[in-house]
Amino acid sequence: MRHKHYILQFLAYQKAGNLEGSMMEFYAGLEYRLFKPFALGAAYDRLVINAESTASNGFRAEVNWNLLYYLYGTLYLF
Repeated sequence: MRHKHYILQFLAYQKAGNLEGSMMEFYAGLEYRLFKPFALGAAYDRLVINAESTASNGFRAEVNWNLLYYLYGTLYLF
């Protein structure tokens, strides 16, 4: 196979006591094998994390991360 594509999505929600949070990750990529042990690819990754505490001195945190791997190389040893 000369090309591969990857799509991954992960969702999670957790509530424990006064703490509540969620996480979502989406990853999509395309890879093309130029030679048997070497491939070039490009990918996109999105990560979102939310957490909140409902205690009297609680907090709220949000993380949004977007990462675009324009071009990367992979070396396959096996």
